Amino acid sequence: MVFRYAQPVLISTAIRSMSKPSSQSSETEYSVILMAVILSGAWYQHRLNLLRVMVRGAVVGLINHKSLSQQSGGYDDGRAVTLMSADADNVTEAAPMFHEAWAQILEVILGLTMLAREVGMSRYLAKNLQTKQKAWNVATQNRIAMTTSMLASVKSLKMLGVTAYTESLIQNLRLQELEMASKVRWMMLAYNASANALGIFSPILTLVLFVIVASFSSTALDTETAFTTTALLGLVTHPANMIMTIIPRAVGSLAAFDRIQQYLLQPPQNDERITLKKVHDSSSDTSPAIRFEDVTIQTSPSMPPLLTNINLVINRGSIAICSGSVGSGKTMLAKSLMGEVSPARGEISVSSKRIGWCEQSPWLPSGTLKEAVCGFCPEEPGWYEQVIRLCCLDEDLLTLPKGDHTPIGSRGLNLSGGQRQRVALARAVYSRCEIVVLDDCFSALDGKTESRIVGNLLGPTSLFRKMGITVFFATNSCKFKTFPGTWADFTQDPKHILKVHINDTQHSTAEEKPQMDKTVQSQSLKVADAISDLNRATGDFSLYDYYIRSVGVQNFLLLLACTSSYSFFITFPQYWLQKWTEAPISQTWFYVGGYLILSLLAWVSTNGSMWSTHIRIAPESGAELHRRLLSTIIGAPLLYFSTTDIGVILNRQDMQLVEGVATIRAFGWEKQVEQANIRHLDKSQQPAYVLFCLQQWLRIVLDLMVAALATSLITLAILIRGTTTAGQIGMALNIVLVANGTLLALVTSWTNVEISLGAISRLKSLEAETPKEDKPYEDFIPAETWSSTGVVEFDDVTVAYNHEAVALQNVTMKISAGQQLVICGRTGSGKSTLLLTLLRLLDVKSGTIKVDGLDLSLVPRSLIRQRCFITVTQDLFVLAQASLRFNLDPSASLPDEAIVAALQKTFLWSHFNAGNAVPREAHDILNSSIASLPQMSTGQSQLFAAARAILQLQSLNHARSSSGPQLDGGHIMPILLLDEATSSLDPEAESAIRNIIHQEFTEKGHTVITITHRLSGITEGLRPGRDIVALLSKGRVERIGEVEEVLSIAAL
Repeated sequence: MVFRYAQPVLISTAIRSMSKPSSQSSETEYSVILMAVILSGAWYQHRLNLLRVMVRGAVVGLINHKSLSQQSGGYDDGRAVTLMSADADNVTEAAPMFHEAWAQILEVILGLTMLAREVGMSRYLAKNLQTKQKAWNVATQNRIAMTTSMLASVKSLKMLGVTAYTESLIQNLRLQELEMASKVRWMMLAYNASANALGIFSPILTLVLFVIVASFSSTALDTETAFTTTALLGLVTHPANMIMTIIPRAVGSLAAFDRIQQYLLQPPQNDERITLKKVHDSSSDTSPAIRFEDVTIQTSPSMPPLLTNINLVINRGSIAICSGSVGSGKTMLAKSLMGEVSPARGEISVSSKRIGWCEQSPWLPSGTLKEAVCGFCPEEPGWYEQVIRLCCLDEDLLTLPKGDHTPIGSRGLNLSGGQRQRVALARAVYSRCEIVVLDDCFSALDGKTESRIVGNLLGPTSLFRKMGITVFFATNSCKFKTFPGTWADFTQDPKHILKVHINDTQHSTAEEKPQMDKTVQSQSLKVADAISDLNRATGDFSLYDYYIRSVGVQNFLLLLACTSSYSFFITFPQYWLQKWTEAPISQTWFYVGGYLILSLLAWVSTNGSMWSTHIRIAPESGAELHRRLLSTIIGAPLLYFSTTDIGVILNRQDMQLVEGVATIRAFGWEKQVEQANIRHLDKSQQPAYVLFCLQQWLRIVLDLMVAALATSLITLAILIRGTTTAGQIGMALNIVLVANGTLLALVTSWTNVEISLGAISRLKSLEAETPKEDKPYEDFIPAETWSSTGVVEFDDVTVAYNHEAVALQNVTMKISAGQQLVICGRTGSGKSTLLLTLLRLLDVKSGTIKVDGLDLSLVPRSLIRQRCFITVTQDLFVLAQASLRFNLDPSASLPDEAIVAALQKTFLWSHFNAGNAVPREAHDILNSSIASLPQMSTGQSQLFAAARAILQLQSLNHARSSSGPQLDGGHIMPILLLDEATSSLDPEAESAIRNIIHQEFTEKGHTVITITHRLSGITEGLRPGRDIVALLSKGRVERIGEVEEVLSIAAL
């Protein structure tokens, strides 16, 4: 500050030297002052940059740490990811702003009078800005949560044919976010306009005041007074201006601080389990490993208990089987055993809080298959190979491109559903935990593989028996009737088996939704192509053209005009001031008026620049670039997502932490995960810190250049003193003083633009290089009556992933109208591939698929999925932040009564209406977000998918009838595709769903194609002599025909 205020003294001395040749001057003094300003300023900015990096690391680290102790269950609302990105970035600037504020307050002491008028407005804006900033952050959080849900279930999204509706929903959320942002930006614009007025109008007001006072003594405005005054005013008003602009930025940071604080102060997950004391003989059967004493569990205080007065003792080395109907609380009981659910009453005791956890929809972090199995446990090659063999993964490793070093993708996308469950099971076995909890983890396995694993792990001579491991196995009761061989053997040993049957079916549980079942040949995951961005030519004109088109040419020209005008009108007053000081006193008011007009035009121009940037360009580009990105991602083929990590699009590390917190805590890996997150955070901080250092080095270089220019100017003026006027030297030094900051801002802004162009470059490359699912020749629009019968024909169909690994070979078969086809086979046999090929999610390498005689390769894919097929996926696809109505009827074409009726048929209406002290109207429940309603269990999620299928059929017929008179043939006859639609249901619920399918589809003549791992239970609804079964093996149809024919060789 001292050196900065020495600069006006330098200007005054220089002018006096030119006016009075006899005065002494020294170029050394000027050089010392300028160098001092440069070095002290550079060191100050460097320390601020260091503070930015430290604050960001601390804030993100705190949020990461808190996420590990958050309560699990429920839907991910995207809060943690938003806090680690948008809110953390806002908070990062708070600490530097604090230091800038107190430093600049000292500088502005001389200008406090001019600043006093703005204080009232500051308080008003601070009061209102924080509320609007919070609303903006919440809107961002909602969009991120919706986008995360969409990307996590993109396969189901495409299978259901709702991509257009989802794309529109997310884009509307983006527009709502930009609308919230505009409210903040309007307030910032008004505030900055007031702040800019201080710096622009202060010189003219001060000079006018001088002129008025001097007029009484007939004193003219001399050069020294004019230029020294403007230099001093620049030093005074700049920090004042900065203080005023800091206020709204600080308020925005406070809003982010408040959101982060609320998150950090949330009550952590309390593990109320008691650790049982170790006995001398740890393998003794009489020593308890798990004990429940009068335990009552409820999901929330406002809802009735889900499980009541449970008293249970499981001895060490025992295998406890917990069975029950859908929604009875099996998973809730398992999670209470793990400490994820605290009992409302009673006491839970365990021999070890470190538990091997394997669920239906396991959490698998990105990495290789071997890394997923080993987790944070030390590598033991012999033990690892034994575990792989016991979990029947050895055969799968032979088919994967890189064996156990094959990347499994985000959430195990490159593995089938059965492979994901076996990898998670291998992880639980490899961990050597004293207690293992299995939550229906065989639901995606075929009978043969399941029987082998059960024999290896749970049989009389199994690994768990030998190691004395206690097993709690939650499953549907139907499993006791269907498990052959080893199940009968190991259940005959009552010494080790304890059956726990749950009859309470009041409400849903916090079970996890199943993941996508996809047999995909693994590919090396693509990561963000940062190297290609390094090779990008600096200032590539195509990138500027791409961005300008996204903001609109008119908006860009408006910004250019306003910025150019401001540059002229803020600089020209220096020349005008020189002429004023040399003009006679009689023309004073002429120059006052001219100076005032120039200042007014400069103020209008700078406000125009801000208005065009924040109100016109930012919303326009934000909406357009988001639309392009969203359209590109949703329009990409399914294989793109199997070879591209979701972390390329969103914050992968943050997402993995939030999703897997229950698994991490179960295995006791909190410290290891936190250390890994800290390492990742440190790596992400390094380039940011280096960037700050490079920018600061650039500032020093520019400052030194300006200092050299100013010193040279003064030296030259002294050497040629007789040819230079005092006004000229004063104008030159003022311009140099202003040019220092202007040049610095120019180059800094230019480097920031180049950095930002990296994001534009990646977006442009993504849009240009991402393959498009739709092909140009897929443009045939069939008649409104299609599909009218539902005849499906496969003619020598071969399908390959990326034209390499063949998944289906020479499939030829015909499904007649109204016929039921059941497709069965071992995990990885090609069942899901066949289904995906029907839906055009995979391309046919050779052969044709026809529906009602029409080749599907000629029809737009979205139309096929919307009109030709109704799909019931195995996994629960919901957008938790969207309404219940949207998730069931995204077209919004059906009345409330139809939606309620479908939910009642699938026994879900009472579930969604539960827990309300006051009965709610159906309209209110349907318009509530899924996240605000009671959580669905895995079985209930399959009931939900069945309800959606019923409503989709009604919606299709409603759209057909509303488009005009019905044509011959009445209703259209879409084909129903069932992908393991009842794998998680108990016999009663499974029977109910089959009755619904029979009433709504089969009886009405719809063709039904069912994918299943096992035939038991499925064949009960087949009609002899009409319906058929196809057995797939290694991508070929091994047998197709009547049920008895296939059962004779299938043994499923």
